[in-house]
Amino acid sequence: MWQLRACKRENNIPAGVFRTWVERYVITGEGVLVESPNGALEGFAEINEEIEASAIDAFTVPKMCNHCQDPPCVQVCPVGATFRTPENFVLIDSEHCLGCAYCVQACPYGARFINPEKHKSDKCTWCYHRIVRGKLPACVAVCPTRTRLFGDLKDPEAEVTKVFEENKWLLLKPAMHTGAHCFYVGLRREVV
Repeated sequence: MWQLRACKRENNIPAGVFRTWVERYVITGEGVLVESPNGALEGFAEINEEIEASAIDAFTVPKMCNHCQDPPCVQVCPVGATFRTPENFVLIDSEHCLGCAYCVQACPYGARFINPEKHKSDKCTWCYHRIVRGKLPACVAVCPTRTRLFGDLKDPEAEVTKVFEENKWLLLKPAMHTGAHCFYVGLRREVV
């Protein structure tokens, strides 16, 4: 929850939409229940005491823009408002964005939304405005358990590089071949 609040404060995100969120997965004998912060559920109509009692396992997965090497959102933007920076961040030029939502539909990670106040596409930028000033993204900076890491994989001394080299990470939806730059340590196969 601290990540959501930090992101909302840092990026002035309106209520009801999220640039980054945490989904909860509940595994029962009948299937997998996915709960998102907006209350959207997949697999069951609602979480109730019966479902909770029948849970075999439960876990959470943070979700956000994966800042792809080959982002589908860039390919479908009719005016070039979505672009990749030389440092491999996928950003949106809100001055040129039409709010057509093609990029929202194209994102395989569900990481984009139309900002209800600006009527433009919005998503996680990894706080690019902070990165260029040498700061960490807001969600990483406030993480008390250091479960979110950020850094340069070309720096052999960076903590993120050491974790990456342990080769215990997975990508979300690897079959999409987007070249995602968001790596998940300990990601469960039910999510992949």
